[in-house]
Amino acid sequence: MGETHSGQAGRSLDIASLYGDRGVDSLLIASQIVLGLQLPFALVPLIRFNADRTKMGRYANVRWLNVLASIVAGMIIAFDLRLIAVALQ
Repeated sequence: MGETHSGQAGRSLDIASLYGDRGVDSLLIASQIVLGLQLPFALVPLIRFNADRTKMGRYANVRWLNVLASIVAGMIIAFDLRLIAVALQ
C-alpha cells in the first residue's frame, strides 16, 4: 500500500522486460481503461459538492456550470457503460 514510485516503476520495467513493447502497450491500455471507469466515482461527488451552497457558500458553481458539468459527467458514464457492454460481448 505504501509503495514508492520507484517500486511502481520497477514493476513496469519488469513487464517491459518480460513482454516487450506489446506488454507495455497492453498495460498502458488497461490502465487507461481502469482510470476511465473510475472517473465517474470522483466526478459525480465533486460536481455535487461544488453545487452545494451550504458547503461552498459564495464559491458554489452557478447553475449553468452545474448543468454543463452534469451533461459531461453523463456522457462519460454513457461511454463507460458502452465500453463495458462491448467488452462483455
